[in-house]
Amino acid sequence: MYGILLVEENDLQTELLQQCLTLAGLYVLGPVVTIAEAIEVCTFTPPALIIMGAKILSEAIGFSTIIEFLRCVHRTPIIVTSTVDEVGLLKKFWAIQPAAFLPKPYNIGVLLQIVKQSFPKPALDEKLYSGSAGPEQENSEIYVRDKHLLIRVPFEGILCVEAAQKYCLLRLTNGKKYSVHIPLARLLNRLKPAGFVRVHRSWLVRLRSIEYLDLSAGVIHLSDALEVPLGRFYRDDVIERLNLLD
Repeated sequence: MYGILLVEENDLQTELLQQCLTLAGLYVLGPVVTIAEAIEVCTFTPPALIIMGAKILSEAIGFSTIIEFLRCVHRTPIIVTSTVDEVGLLKKFWAIQPAAFLPKPYNIGVLLQIVKQSFPKPALDEKLYSGSAGPEQENSEIYVRDKHLLIRVPFEGILCVEAAQKYCLLRLTNGKKYSVHIPLARLLNRLKPAGFVRVHRSWLVRLRSIEYLDLSAGVIHLSDALEVPLGRFYRDDVIERLNLLD
């Protein structure tokens, strides 16, 4: 089990959680915005902890989806975040036996305290940190299917990734494009150790492919003259990842 999976539909809350956990040196999976995406991530990269917004489970489509989620996460500790006006939704969470409830608004001290309390075993606590983020760090390539061929794609050959419904489009430095059936959040978990960062709800970019950022226009210019949107909720995280000299 590796890292903390964020399941949150509110962009502002997602940004706050990511910043707090990253500043504390914790490894973050996702974020994802639906139960279905959470199941995808948990199936292939089981997290050590899940932080979930109160509205997510209540808006899940169908009881079977909730049962599948509970089977998937098994005994993984879950922290539920909620505001005062979401108290009525909390009753639906008792079935998953959450490790803790995190009231909004909160600060980094309260967040980290609750995260620590959710891990009674030190061995699990160690796996939260980026130094042991998971087996993906040992890989430097992926394989994609093109009809009857399995094609090797080195991480350094990927320029950026665009999400399109249930598919992701890999744009390579040689101009080729490959479509893969995988959620963007799960693909980010595979590519993050290779220097990829989420710059928009629908885009991942390899940091070394960036030529310059136009902050006023909200656009990232890549090395092949491709322009990628820069989401305002992801801008600060992208800038923090750059070796910026003011």
